[in-house]
Amino acid sequence: MHQETEDCQPRSRKRVAVVGLGMVGISFIEKLLRYDMESGRDEWEVTVFGEEPYIAYNRVGLTQYFTNRSIQHLYLSPPEWYSSHSERKLTYHTSDLVIYIDAQAKLLNTANGRVFHYDECVLATGSDAALPPYMSSEQFRSTRGCFVYRRIKDLDNIIDYATNAPSYIGHRIRKAAVIGGGLLGLEAAKALLDLEEVDQVVLVERNRWVLSRQLDQEGGTLVLEKVRALGVEVLLQARVRDLVWNDEKRLTGLLLEGKDGLPDQEFDIDLLVFAVGIKPRDDLSKTTPISVARPSGGFIVDNQLRTNLPHIYAIGECASFLGETFGLIAPGIEMADVLAFNLTEGPNHSRREMQPPDISTKLKLMGVDVASFGDFFADQ
Repeated sequence: MHQETEDCQPRSRKRVAVVGLGMVGISFIEKLLRYDMESGRDEWEVTVFGEEPYIAYNRVGLTQYFTNRSIQHLYLSPPEWYSSHSERKLTYHTSDLVIYIDAQAKLLNTANGRVFHYDECVLATGSDAALPPYMSSEQFRSTRGCFVYRRIKDLDNIIDYATNAPSYIGHRIRKAAVIGGGLLGLEAAKALLDLEEVDQVVLVERNRWVLSRQLDQEGGTLVLEKVRALGVEVLLQARVRDLVWNDEKRLTGLLLEGKDGLPDQEFDIDLLVFAVGIKPRDDLSKTTPISVARPSGGFIVDNQLRTNLPHIYAIGECASFLGETFGLIAPGIEMADVLAFNLTEGPNHSRREMQPPDISTKLKLMGVDVASFGDFFADQ
């Protein structure tokens, strides 16, 4: 697939290709460049490929985008930082997806036709929003009014649909629903609540309380009270059997499973956001023989973040470590630090090893301070 380009010419520094310009990818780049500078050796240069048209932004702060509609407020490093390094020290490409890696030749190909020769390749492709079993990817793309909450493009699509609802469906968004009462679901509900074009927001959760993966029933119930106090309608122990749409493939409602022998109930909505989890972006395994965990997905890595292919590593949500993938940012940042240290300082010091990460969380969610420590399910 690859052809010779200027990116394949010899250079004095070792070259790292970073696949993915997200929060973990940029963290790795910053740490590697810092370690390299502090060592005084100037041994490395980085080329990063990002699929989105933006430089790295704070995905955790997506809700802010609904307020200010400016991605500049979310940038993790200002645009000037990317050009502040010495020649070829850092090169970045946006709107360009890596589609193939030749591990033997140490070459990668991108969707825009670029070919790049690397010495080390770091996969930081992140994750995609998951869809529930009753919704295929094809159905999701063809059903109007259905969205996920993952990228700036997703938020732009939600804003556009809500803003232009009178022309799309003949009236304002009377009721918007979020399926999933986890961290992402509560963030999405808050974002919809802040949209002037939306009259009412309902959160649909299949468990007995929200944040059931992070909190016990007492903690989850306390958060639930705060969420309802903000004006969000919450349906607990509610299972969606299917979606309802009209002849134009436009969403009109949810079909909820009946309880206690009662028939299924149709629930009218105008807009729907899925927040039912994430799935690792391990698509490159389809064209490159990188081992992937089954059935959960994710590039399998060892305690030094190495995949089964030489000189190819994986970090962040796309990596399966100790049989798990981690949807929190902290483990990804830790992976980035371990790998950056090993590449720059490993030849001269003892290499670091990734340890089972701390999955405790502390955040301010919908104006509520929430903290989770340990594993609630450990003794269940």
